[in-house]
Amino acid sequence: MAAVINVSAELREISAYLSKAGVPETDHHIILNKLTTDTDAHLRYLNQARQSNGQSTH
Repeated sequence: MAAVINVSAELREISAYLSKAGVPETDHHIILNKLTTDTDAHLRYLNQARQSNGQSTH
């Protein structure tokens, strides 16, 4: 069975990570917009967000 990916939830995780990293809220939309078209960057940011929360990245 294939996994269901909730991109909106992932983007919320990344946004929370950006806040923790000190990125101004006004810049989040710029980064998140770029991540919707760059899957490699999306995965890197998502992995960083999950690692910062102590979650597995697998």
